[in-house]
Amino acid sequence: KVLGYTLNASKEAGVNRIPHMLSPTPKNGEKRFFSLYDEVDGTLHVLGAYARLGAEGHLTKEFEDEWYPYIRYLLNIVCDMPYFYYNSQQPVHLYPNAYPPETMQIVYNCAFEHSREGRRWCCFDLLTQCFFGGTLEAMAKLAKKRGETEDAEFYSKTIELLREGVDKYMTRESENGKVYLEMRLPDGAYGKPFTEMGWVNLSPTAARWQPLPQSVYDNTVKTLVERLWRPVINHEDLYILYTDTTPGSEPKPDTIGKGLGWYILYCLDSGNFEHILSVLKFI
Repeated sequence: KVLGYTLNASKEAGVNRIPHMLSPTPKNGEKRFFSLYDEVDGTLHVLGAYARLGAEGHLTKEFEDEWYPYIRYLLNIVCDMPYFYYNSQQPVHLYPNAYPPETMQIVYNCAFEHSREGRRWCCFDLLTQCFFGGTLEAMAKLAKKRGETEDAEFYSKTIELLREGVDKYMTRESENGKVYLEMRLPDGAYGKPFTEMGWVNLSPTAARWQPLPQSVYDNTVKTLVERLWRPVINHEDLYILYTDTTPGSEPKPDTIGKGLGWYILYCLDSGNFEHILSVLKFI
């Protein structure tokens, strides 16, 4: 019901993405409000939900058949410029600084809604990369199940390109080894690594999809916890994961619900029940 409502509203909005927000179904001829921020990770949340439910057999055949062409249409838009920068045919060896973004093989988000500085960021963020990969993987499975072999091959190949791009442009070396970047900031060339960390670094848990081996994610979370696992104000015996690091200073004593939820799930997988208990006590 939620998917159907959302997809119908997207068609009503007449845009080639999922609207960021929408008002309830209007009454008495009133006009519906749409927030049209082009937040591609939000679009991928919805497309990925359809793909996973379909791949796992939880959609009725009628619903799956009705919406498959539209979901494919929206996802294929994300698979192309100006979202996914993938063009391996650019003669980079001849013009090393002329066309680099087209070869990066990561997804650009022009309106990433972030807690950091309380604003939207134009960036290549880890959350979008992970939800893109998870959606592609689920759509490849669903397409194969439906006999859509060309779709399955295309999405599988796109996953390979994405993994290569994340490995090259969305990681850095830390004291704990290779870790994921929270964001890469565009500058007209290959972008600049953003080396601060926060809840966005838990994106593989949120999306249930990892671009690279588990060791990279483990290194990331270890580094994140070293920086952000701090005592709660006025409760020195109680610790939680703060929202994000701040350049040149101590992290602000803030936390964010989804970040705590994702960290609980990571701790569940890794057996860190002491940290789960601390978070639950805080809540």
